[in-house]
Amino acid sequence: MKMDMKLFKKESTVFMLPLIDVPKEKLFNKNFITTYIIDYRFSHLTNYICIEYSEENTDLDQTDNLYGKVVNENNRTFYYYLFDNNLEYAKFLVGKYSKLNVDSKEKIIEFWNANKLSLLFGILYKTNYAKLLYLNNLKSCGNGACNKTEFEYWHKPNLSKETYTGN
Repeated sequence: MKMDMKLFKKESTVFMLPLIDVPKEKLFNKNFITTYIIDYRFSHLTNYICIEYSEENTDLDQTDNLYGKVVNENNRTFYYYLFDNNLEYAKFLVGKYSKLNVDSKEKIIEFWNANKLSLLFGILYKTNYAKLLYLNNLKSCGNGACNKTEFEYWHKPNLSKETYTGN
């Protein structure tokens, strides 16, 4: 499965999901809905990703690093994975994608089958190609979506979109 940045509208899916060490074949099925990094029901948890499915994904039930599973009143199933590396998680929260460690970058690139000419590679390694695309799109980045202060080549995660609110 090739990654299309437009397909996944959430940065947690693009940058954090590959870091839980679960093969994408187990993650993406017809019931996959989206990912979250915050769930209002579990505010005591930090440094995790939540994956939402319209039905159970039994492929995930036996994964080693699964922290928990919740089925809500609408029969949607949520799987929770904790991150061991708090620093990587913190870098993600502020949109410092190029500051992720090399191991994390390589996991992301491998997960999405990206190559050195891809936008994803350019975002993680700040290539000239990604810079050009980013600079060309700066004018369309209203309401602070662009990552101008850190000058990363992709916008910061929108925490309101990355939060599960029960809707």
